[in-house]
Amino acid sequence: VWNSQFPFLKFRATSSHAQCTQCLRHQALISAYSRFLNARVAQQKLYEAHLRAQYLDRVAYWQNRAESRNRTLELVVIQDGMDQGKFGVPRHPMMKAKSMEGLVAARPRLHMTGILAHGWCLAFALSESTLAKDSNTQIELLAAVLTKIQEQGADLSKLRLTLQVDNCCREAKNNQVVRFLAALVSNGTLPAARIRNLRSGHSHEDIDQIFGQCAEDILHNCRRAETSDDFRRHLEHFLQRKIHRPHEEQRFVFKVDRTRDWKSFFAASVPVSLQGIGGPGAPHEFLLERRVDTGMSLETFPAFLCNHYHPMQDSKLPKYLKTTLQTGRTIHRMSS
Repeated sequence: VWNSQFPFLKFRATSSHAQCTQCLRHQALISAYSRFLNARVAQQKLYEAHLRAQYLDRVAYWQNRAESRNRTLELVVIQDGMDQGKFGVPRHPMMKAKSMEGLVAARPRLHMTGILAHGWCLAFALSESTLAKDSNTQIELLAAVLTKIQEQGADLSKLRLTLQVDNCCREAKNNQVVRFLAALVSNGTLPAARIRNLRSGHSHEDIDQIFGQCAEDILHNCRRAETSDDFRRHLEHFLQRKIHRPHEEQRFVFKVDRTRDWKSFFAASVPVSLQGIGGPGAPHEFLLERRVDTGMSLETFPAFLCNHYHPMQDSKLPKYLKTTLQTGRTIHRMSS
């Protein structure tokens, strides 16, 4: 019955991804408290509360994703990088030879980033190993995708952007990306924007499913790729013919040779810096809106106190960070 009725379903193999630290800690304590019933029950409740909280985080993402697919006033973009293991150059059957072991280990590995704008487009960005995978690259890719969405007829001034990224400060969860979005909101390009992160160890979503399909396709169908252009052509074929995404009809692959110095530009033009943006206890969401849209008067807004608190993460009292906005046109709110 299983093979005849459900041949497309497979049992998932053991994951090689890093696991959630809190989950492992709760599991270890539950196992250690085998002789202490009350302590074991208390730890079990904490573990269930943690799982419930991360599930509610996903529900918030799924709700915004559905609105974006229906092309309402929400635009959800999830951006993530793929494992570089499949993008070693050159890729050739002869690389399996014993004499090639040293060369295989020293091969440069391309960077591949996926950008999924729910309801609009799916893009792969390919770059050489010499191009830094930093906030400049992430801003460049986001700007390119927003331009593509605008070319499809979307009015960005009416779309509230949600940027879903990994809980990692190196790429998107940093002051450079916050400044970029603050500038877009301040000049009216976007009415509002937010950066949202799922919890570490629970951050894998639909973009990672696409990466899994892509990795399997490269493993079985891309036997030879001697340059980055060969990989680009294969990825174009994969997006157009081998992946089913009915909500994202427009798909494209582009090569990134270099990026603008967004970091230096926005550091001078948007002189705002958030402290405590990463690390344990850091917020998982950053919401940016114009002051005039919130109804706050300038007299009550000499400086905005950012709520550095995530109620779904722990039960600690909220901590506040003071950030001064020199233009007074954009506010930064951190919420769950």
